[in-house]
Order: sequence, then C-alpha cells, then structure tokens
Amino acid sequence: MSAKYLNPIEQLYKMSQELPNKTYLRQPIDKIWKEYSFKDAYLLSKEMAGALNAAGLKDEKIAILSKNCAHWLFADF
Repeated sequence: MSAKYLNPIEQLYKMSQELPNKTYLRQPIDKIWKEYSFKDAYLLSKEMAGALNAAGLKDEKIAILSKNCAHWLFADF
C-alpha cells in the first residue's frame, strides 16, 4: 500500500482540522509576537483566494510583492 502525499494546501487543511488551535507560526508586529494557529492560517489563505477569485483573477498568474511576513505565506498558499 503506497502512502498518499499531500500538497502544502491539503496539509494545511488537514492540520486546521486536526489541530485547529495549535500555533502554526509566530511573527513580531510592533515588538509584540502575533501567533497564527493552523485554523487562522487556513482561513486567511482561503479569504485571500476568495478575494482573488472575486476580482476575476481565477487561474491567473500574479506576483506577490510584500515584506517577509506571515501574510506572504498565506498569499502563497
């Protein structure tokens, strides 16, 4: 029996279901650490994808221009 490998989006979804409140990543904002759970990361990524679809950019290539931050990763998902 072969193992099924999940792509990063599938893995994020799986973790958001299995460990929704576990910290996924932390980022300093104005000298205060902001924590994002797996559920937060999945929902923020889904919101960004929905906004791109609503703007008519479904299946389009786009560029991400951002400082190194948590939201860059969410946009990449």
